[in-house]
Amino acid sequence: MTTGATFAQSERSLSRPSPICVDRITEASDRRSVRITPTQKGRKLLLKGRARRVQVLAKRLDGLTYEELKVLQKAAQIIARL
Repeated sequence: MTTGATFAQSERSLSRPSPICVDRITEASDRRSVRITPTQKGRKLLLKGRARRVQVLAKRLDGLTYEELKVLQKAAQIIARL
């Protein structure tokens, strides 16, 4: 799941390397509104970034004890209920 803030940050970073990473579509009913969607190149870039983040997180989790992992699992269940 991508939050609005996360997507906005991703959109800014996607726009920098190459303008063809996102498509900007102006809404016909409200010309102030612009829908931003990643292109195929942009989706690949997003997935590559996600894979890097998962790899870093996996390395960090690997250093935790069993008890610490159980605490994180319980915290994740509580957060999921929010």
